[in-house]
Amino acid sequence: MIAGVVSNVVRGQIMSAPQADPVHVPRPSSWWSALRDAAIDFVYPPTCPFCQAELPADMREVSGGFCLTCWVALTTPTGSVCRRCGGTVGPYLDVESGCIFCQDEAYVFDRVYRLGLYDGVLGTACLWGKHRRGDPLLAALVKLLCQSERGTLADEKIDVVVPIPQHWLQRLYRSHNAPDTLATVFASRLRTRLGTHTLQKTRFTPRQGRLGPQARRINMKNAFRVAKPASVAGATVLLVDDVMTTGATVNEAAKVIRQAGAKRVVVAVLARGLGIHR
Repeated sequence: MIAGVVSNVVRGQIMSAPQADPVHVPRPSSWWSALRDAAIDFVYPPTCPFCQAELPADMREVSGGFCLTCWVALTTPTGSVCRRCGGTVGPYLDVESGCIFCQDEAYVFDRVYRLGLYDGVLGTACLWGKHRRGDPLLAALVKLLCQSERGTLADEKIDVVVPIPQHWLQRLYRSHNAPDTLATVFASRLRTRLGTHTLQKTRFTPRQGRLGPQARRINMKNAFRVAKPASVAGATVLLVDDVMTTGATVNEAAKVIRQAGAKRVVVAVLARGLGIHR
């Protein structure tokens, strides 16, 4: 059965090439790639990275790799999105220069891109993505975000993608850092430079989850530094984290990046939390 699938793929590759010009016939490496992909798809059919449902062929690109049910849950609009903080507000409010969630905040970053609210399917996906086996899920979520913001993200002309880092003590017991994975995928899709070691966390901080807004700001104060200022000087930086709640973490990181000479800092997160979630 597999041999039949492989044979059809190879035959289709050859027959589709222009017969009058043998230069256009796919090289053996192309045949091997098609053969390999067909065999893998047959033995291990592509599945939704969240619920593991098998994916129909016509859904794989349209939905970012998610099944129809998960795709709808992840992309259904919940209201207007504030450009400044990524918060969701009513449909008739002006969100160009801030909203009720950020109008009193002194953010130094320029805007926030997010996929949705930290709730439901997306909230659970963010939690799963914190574990190493969640990397394929994180990659699919970035793809979905890039699809939804295709034109706008390209217009930002991002020079370097920088993840929110862990402190070295945190890496001892939690080696997987979700923002590293997210930043890698963003850099690949935006075809720009990845700055994994650009930003460093200089001191250990307690988890933000049980802290209120003011305590979060104090907790993150002076927690970051830019290792090589020349890497961000004059650049438009995409600062990446998995979840943004009050914005204390990304704002403190953006502050030192701007102080190092960056022209602009744009934030991308998977989810926007409105409350104490993490």
